[in-house]
Amino acid sequence: MRLTQYTDYGLRLLIYLASAPDQSASVREVADAYDISRAHLNKVALQLTAAGVLTARRGRGGGVWLGSPPDRILLGTVIRLLEPDFHFVECMRPGNQCVITPACRLREICQQAQEAVFAVFDRYTLAALLEDTERRDAVCALLGLSQD
Repeated sequence: MRLTQYTDYGLRLLIYLASAPDQSASVREVADAYDISRAHLNKVALQLTAAGVLTARRGRGGGVWLGSPPDRILLGTVIRLLEPDFHFVECMRPGNQCVITPACRLREICQQAQEAVFAVFDRYTLAALLEDTERRDAVCALLGLSQD
C-alpha cells in the first residue's frame, strides 16, 4: 500500500493545523514549512475545504483552519476522501481487464487486507497524532510553530 503524494500533503496540512488548532494558516505558510509545492497543496486544501474538513477564508486575514476539532477528524475518513480510487491491485478496480479475475482469489484477499488497513486508520484521529506533548512540541519545533 502506498498513499499518493496528494494524500501525504493533505495529512501534513492537517497535522500542521492541528498543531495550533485555534489558529489559521495560509497555504503558502504550510507549503513553506514543509518545503512542498504551494500549487499542489492548494489543490488538496480546496478538496478538504469542499468536504468540510477545513474551513477557509480568502484575502487579508484569511487562511485555512480545521473545520472540526482534531479529535473528531478520523484519519481513515481523510484518506478515503483523498484516495477515492485506492485499490491494492488492478482486479479490485471497476472495469478491470485481468482475464483470471473470475477464478482468482487474490481480489478477495486484497479486499480483506485493504479493509484491515482502513480499520487501523479508522481507530485514530488527527488529535491522536499529537496527543503526546513531547511529540507535539517536537512537531511544532520542526515546523517553526510557536507552542502557546
